[in-house]
Amino acid sequence: MEAILKFTGYKIVNLEYSRDIDLLDKDENELEVGVGTAISDDGEQGQVKISVTALDVENKRTVKAEVLGSFDFIDVEDKERTLAVNGTAILYPYVRAIISTITTQDSLNAIILPTVNTLNFLKNEVVTSEE
Repeated sequence: MEAILKFTGYKIVNLEYSRDIDLLDKDENELEVGVGTAISDDGEQGQVKISVTALDVENKRTVKAEVLGSFDFIDVEDKERTLAVNGTAILYPYVRAIISTITTQDSLNAIILPTVNTLNFLKNEVVTSEE
């Protein structure tokens, strides 16, 4: 099986971490994930941007991240779908690692984003590890 998408790297566009914030109006953890895609004018490259906001109510903290992944297309017919599904599947583990790394810097409890089915990932909730 030949690759149809080549991952060329990612950049953290935005990263915010807040602790001891007022979450009085929230009674459970929340996770918002957004995905956007773009294709170059020549159709040879694509980008996926994943935006995540995770609220950890029990530990009174929130983390927001925007990560932009870059890709080269290799013999792809449906570029938009390939980028949205496969590109997201490739980039999302990096976003998960960034979030868990940042949130363990001042706590034993990492915010761990769920693994996802890129066709249906918005139905998941944020999980906090406990040691």
